[in-house]
Formats: sequence, structure tokens, C-alpha cells
Amino acid sequence: MNKKGIMQINETIIVLIVFSIILILSITIFYRYNIASVEDLGNEFERNRVLNLLSTLPNDPNVVYSNLGQEENSIDTSKLVNLKLEKLGFMEIRIREIYPLNSEGVCDASNYPDCNEFVLYDDNGNKENVNILTTPISLYYPGLKEYKSGVLEIKWFN
Repeated sequence: MNKKGIMQINETIIVLIVFSIILILSITIFYRYNIASVEDLGNEFERNRVLNLLSTLPNDPNVVYSNLGQEENSIDTSKLVNLKLEKLGFMEIRIREIYPLNSEGVCDASNYPDCNEFVLYDDNGNKENVNILTTPISLYYPGLKEYKSGVLEIKWFN
């Protein structure tokens, strides 16, 4: 073989190697971009799901206070004592009395109404990142016939 032919074969091999490296880099960058995009979509979906839960939970028939069939714009705390939500993913849902604060502690059947916090759902799944959304709510204590101010807090983990 002549030197010119060997040189053209070497040039072709170098061009193929450079082209392969550029192709591998571009595929890697595209893959990482797609993964980041999918994670952002997942986070946005989870945030929308939590916002939906935050807006619908206070109006759920399982927790809303009603008087003679008329729904009031408050949450019946006696219904919260035994309410346990299921299969909502990695999140924590709490309702906390904030004003007037008489006593502190997590509510259960033995200390209700001498408490200020109701845990409706708790499954953090040992995740580290926490996002928190809260909204003010009105709490009704039927045994005391009193309305109090509270906060519905949803923490979701990812």
C-alpha cells in the first residue's frame, strides 16, 4: 500500500472517533436534560396534587361541621380524633389550633379537647427534602360549642 492510502484510512478513523465522541456527549447531555425535565414534571404534579388536597380537604364530608344538614365553613374537630387518611404518598397532614391556644399536645380519644394538634396522615418514607403548604381554617369544638382558628399544614417529601 502507498502512504497516501494509509493516511486517508488514518484520517477516516480519526474522524469516526471524533464523531463518536461528539455523538456520545450529545446523547449524554440530552439524557440528563430529559431526566431533569421528568423530575420537574413529577415535582409539579405532586405540588398540584397537594394544592388540590389542601383546597378540598376542609370541605370533605368526613371533616366538615354541619348543623341540621347545613354545612358550616369549619372543620368538626370531633370527627378528626378518629379520622385516618390512607395511601396519600409520602406526606404529613396536620391540623393545628393556633388561636386561642389553651393546651398543647397531639389529640387522641383520651385527651380531646385538651390538645391543639390533629395528625391526619403521617408517612415521611425517610425522605429528606420537605415542601410545606399551609392554609388557615376554622375549627369547631362541638363539646365546647366554640369556634377556634387553626392551620391545615401539608408537608410532602421527595
